[in-house]
Amino acid sequence: MSEKPVLTFPMPMNILTAHGNATLGSGVMSPSNKPKEAKYLMVQTHTQNAYYTLDGSTPSATNGFLLLATQSPIYISMGHGVVPQFLRAASGAVLQYQWIE
Repeated sequence: MSEKPVLTFPMPMNILTAHGNATLGSGVMSPSNKPKEAKYLMVQTHTQNAYYTLDGSTPSATNGFLLLATQSPIYISMGHGVVPQFLRAASGAVLQYQWIE
């Protein structure tokens, strides 16, 4: 069975920033340079899985969600109070991200 995108959008979207690339270390990472008009954050992890939360809390194996390295990119809606945080599940995880309107 193949992975399917978590969410698709029928309407056109505007890319607001260049593609970001961050190797996840042992600390929590939150994508930087969020434009004020950003409505979505598109993310994907490579090589290794990552944990993430949306409420600003520290992600872990027991708190938050698991982003699989085999998963298609996901879109996180940047609604009120959404503060995405990412943490590697294993050494070598690389987070790819882009802010979208």
